[in-house]
Amino acid sequence: MVKCFAICGKTKKTNQPYISIAAGNKIEHPALFQGDRKRFKLLYIDSGQDISIKTVNEVFDLAMKHY
Repeated sequence: MVKCFAICGKTKKTNQPYISIAAGNKIEHPALFQGDRKRFKLLYIDSGQDISIKTVNEVFDLAMKHY
């Protein structure tokens, strides 16, 4: 069985890119935003700056503990 880990996308209103973490409700990181979602948390990416690989690795490492 394959489980969803993360999804890349962009918001409809602002076209801001994000990485959606499927196990987001089980992890805590200051860069993640949950909003009114039950399971997923979003890691927003500023398209005008370089992506913080350190932050992405931290979030992915936390999420991998649940897979």
